[in-house]
Amino acid sequence: MGADVTPIARFDRTADRLTIVLRETEVAMRDEARPGVILDYDAEGRLAAIEILDAGERVAASPAKAPPVAGPPARPETLARFEALRGIAGPGPTTDEIMAMSRGDE
Repeated sequence: MGADVTPIARFDRTADRLTIVLRETEVAMRDEARPGVILDYDAEGRLAAIEILDAGERVAASPAKAPPVAGPPARPETLARFEALRGIAGPGPTTDEIMAMSRGDE
């Protein structure tokens, strides 16, 4: 993913699912990094999307009020991919910006 690619946030109100698409591609592998947080990878092992289930509960809470993350820690290979992508992707939208986009606010 180059620095000129802009992630796209999609919120499905009916399913209460937030998907952040990093690249439009066929998903070759899915990894549940934490319960309710799914990472999609393309055939080359590049992160393609992040899916957050029960997004209303997970994303809308402010950090001060958010419950602690439950479940096992992310697998080492997931963390390694994230660290590798952090330097490539640059800063993404804030939670408030994602929620505004999902509501259609400008």
